[in-house]
Amino acid sequence: MWNLLGLTVMAVSVFVHQLSAQQQQRLTAINGHLEHIIGNAKILPAVIQAPSRPRNVQIELSRLDPSQLTIYWIPPYHTYGPLTNYTLHWGVKNEALRKEKIEPFMLRWDSDYLDDATVYEFKLFAVNAGGFGEPAIVQFTTPKQETIVPPNVTMDHVKGPNNTTMVRVKWDPPNQPVEGYRIVYRKLERVYTGRWRLKELNDPNALSTEIVLDEPIYLQTVVVYGITKRQKLNFQMMGQMNQQMMGSLVIQAPSEPRNVQIELSRLDPPQLTIYWIPPYDTYGPLTNYTLHWGVKNGALRKEKIEPYRLRWDSDYLDDATDYEFKLFAVNAGGFGEPVIVQFTTPKPEIIVPPNVTVDRLMGPNNTTMVRVKWDPPNQPVEGYTILYRKFEWVYTGRWKLKELNDPNALSTEIVVDDPKYSNIVVVRGTPKRQNSNFPMMGQMNQQMLSSFVIQAPSEPRNVQIELSRLDPPQLTIYWIPPYHTYGPLTNYTLHWGVKNGALRKEKIEPYRLRWDSDYLDDATDYEFKLFAVNAEGFGEPVIVQFTTPKRKTIDPPNVTVDRVKGPNNTTMVRVKWDPPNQPVEGYTILYRKFEWVSTGRWKIKEMNDPNALTTEIVVDEPLYSHIVVVRGTVKPTPSEPRNVQIELSRLDPPQLTIHWIPPYHTYGPLTNYTLHWGVKNRTVREEKIEPYRLRWDSDYLDDGYVHEFKLFAVNPGGFGEPAIVQFTTPKRETIVPPNITVDRVKGPNNTTMLRVKWDPPNQPVEGYRILHRKFEWVYTGRWKLTILNDPNALSTDIALDDPKYSYISVVRGALKRQNPNFPMMGQMNHVETIVPPNVTVDQSSYHKN
Repeated sequence: MWNLLGLTVMAVSVFVHQLSAQQQQRLTAINGHLEHIIGNAKILPAVIQAPSRPRNVQIELSRLDPSQLTIYWIPPYHTYGPLTNYTLHWGVKNEALRKEKIEPFMLRWDSDYLDDATVYEFKLFAVNAGGFGEPAIVQFTTPKQETIVPPNVTMDHVKGPNNTTMVRVKWDPPNQPVEGYRIVYRKLERVYTGRWRLKELNDPNALSTEIVLDEPIYLQTVVVYGITKRQKLNFQMMGQMNQQMMGSLVIQAPSEPRNVQIELSRLDPPQLTIYWIPPYDTYGPLTNYTLHWGVKNGALRKEKIEPYRLRWDSDYLDDATDYEFKLFAVNAGGFGEPVIVQFTTPKPEIIVPPNVTVDRLMGPNNTTMVRVKWDPPNQPVEGYTILYRKFEWVYTGRWKLKELNDPNALSTEIVVDDPKYSNIVVVRGTPKRQNSNFPMMGQMNQQMLSSFVIQAPSEPRNVQIELSRLDPPQLTIYWIPPYHTYGPLTNYTLHWGVKNGALRKEKIEPYRLRWDSDYLDDATDYEFKLFAVNAEGFGEPVIVQFTTPKRKTIDPPNVTVDRVKGPNNTTMVRVKWDPPNQPVEGYTILYRKFEWVSTGRWKIKEMNDPNALTTEIVVDEPLYSHIVVVRGTVKPTPSEPRNVQIELSRLDPPQLTIHWIPPYHTYGPLTNYTLHWGVKNRTVREEKIEPYRLRWDSDYLDDGYVHEFKLFAVNPGGFGEPAIVQFTTPKRETIVPPNITVDRVKGPNNTTMLRVKWDPPNQPVEGYRILHRKFEWVYTGRWKLTILNDPNALSTDIALDDPKYSYISVVRGALKRQNPNFPMMGQMNHVETIVPPNVTVDQSSYHKN
């Protein structure tokens, strides 16, 4: 790693930021002058700097019809105190812009429904007590869509049930077929401040609807348009959607880590720190992050990082060298795509103390030490830095560091951990600075200007809070380290509690960048003040707030608590209650020792027996009284899957693909997605989908039928509300090859094959499509497809997986194109086919063999 002068001795020089006596006197004089200025400036108002712009602003089309956008971002690099809000100025480009305020803990915004084929501009500002920062500006052009406007739309106010006011909207049939209607409406305003609302009708024959009004004193603007019956579908998939989950048995590798940032955390010797946040798609729990790093175009080292760690501190590095870092997220499916970043370390002045020697000697308590000696260098220094590590042909360890602040030192002794190894030692002299205003670099630890002055750290960054458990409520807070740490952090300290009430204090290890709360009360405002702490003390806090949701709770009557002796001389608390007045799925018992000032945490016992009326709990500290809370549990079910989109992914034979994103509320881990699907108003099939898969590919489908799909998210509480979509497969001309016969024959290696034969059809074809599946009275399997591109083929052999079953076979001819430039659709098969019905010898609808 370093340029060695032999195997055990190396000499280089370094900067250590230590002030001379003259510079310290000058700093004392400046501080005294500043105190005089500050003492006479009390009448001046404090000036708070406005924040920098929001970062990593991303925009995506989250809904196609009507168009709707979602914008994501992460907080500014500099907030200069807590943010009061984000403010978004948005609208049609070069026209008047609307203004919307967004809570500072919200890092996304969903747009109103937008016009088609229009350029929109969005200016996102971060706002603190000092005002508006610089905006992040993004633009988006909404897609052009075919619209059908029904004629003679009329609107009247009518009285509804329970003294409500409704708008009755009527229209005449449009001049082309539709699948249904969408009605968007809002109150009429001269200055547009509200949002459109949407009502969807899936009835193609509907000619009216009624809408309940929230504010009946206002006039309403109503827009009606038909949903097109698409004969071709070239659907455009949006931004962050999961598009690659293909096989039901294959776990997809994760996407790349996001927001990867690299900074110089130490100058002498150089050391880097890398931060990131987890991938957008993990496809199950991550096993680790893996970093491949080293000198650019040289051999790379590999280091594994725990999945909960979102930072990595490098080894001490060479000066003036290009380094490359490849960061992978890893799950059970393997390595995802890496994020690649590079950094060039700075080149400092080097002082080489001459005649460096290294000897081994015995130290106290039977330890082995390395004695390092050197002669005085030819220029003054402020001290020395000694780097050392065990010698390895393949470098796997890390350098260790010893710093000497004595400019007259000419030797030092170092205890070695592995005395059986040889050691590499590097000595660097720290030059005396001629210029006290030596320029410091961006991300550098800035306390290095003086080894005797340590400043408290700045506030933690990118603090985010989320509800990680609903019943009982529990929160998780995430953050990344402060911009300035001024030396190693000793801990993070969190002051938290009910807003305007007494706050509890908890210390968090400095390598942990998350905190899980205690179980919290319902419908309560909580406040959290997070401090970074170093040897100097507490930095400025980041303050976040959260209001826990209001839940429906079931309190069983007549709860009693008694102490009893348990096995092995333990003390137990026996809790009893009477049945509640409504059914439950079980009970949750929270308990903790009684304290006037609460310092501990609630413990939880969950019972899945709905008939339970008692339980016993072993207590750790029997000398204390205990508080016990009993609640009946009604497990909530998830909300419906979002952004469900359907597309024709293959034309011949027809096949559909459905994409979606997870529900807004899952209430715990999902067990699966369940899809009920089939021809509308006929038998429905059920398929389960793994919870990490966000797409489903259909079986091969019939032509010219309306298919209906009901997608449920499922958790331990059961099925949530379904998202329902429909699709009509296209109707196509068919070519029927005559005299189809099917026989069983023996194939190679003792296999059983299906031999399918037919006579030439009465028109030219480009080839044939053969579908087959095993025969079942209740259809559960899937069709398999064989493609023959030979127009002269009159037979084929198909190997069977389960020869004990009967099979259904279908033969279809592929039409020769009259126009070779026939326009092709997005995901469609590039051979337009003519689909014959299933023809057999006896002219039944399928051939069973």
